[in-house]
Amino acid sequence: YLYYHNWYTGHASECPGGKLCSRMYESHVFWVGIVSNNAETMADIARLAQIRRSTVDAWVREIDAVESSDASLWVFTYGRMPLRVEAKLGEAWTDTCDTRSGDYFRSGISLIDEESDEWGVSYA
Repeated sequence: YLYYHNWYTGHASECPGGKLCSRMYESHVFWVGIVSNNAETMADIARLAQIRRSTVDAWVREIDAVESSDASLWVFTYGRMPLRVEAKLGEAWTDTCDTRSGDYFRSGISLIDEESDEWGVSYA
């Protein structure tokens, strides 16, 4: 899901390999996490919610293998994310972004937490 709606491929100048990619759609993931109206519940769940580093690494290897194979077999390409973002995918969900009202608490990871002209992030 994170790669299918890849922010970075979606904001690239063209789809990798000339195939379909998230650039073709208006929906791109920039944050993933837990939201709750109870801070304690949110914190408890967020501590358990994390993508294993080994899962991220395996997925990246699969993307690389697919995109380096006979590309004519594939209609859609996921593309890659910057290395620092791929590394962050396997870390604990500790980025907080609570609502101004204080009614909801959020903890997760931001995929666009650094400004980048290359990737169209000017409001991190």
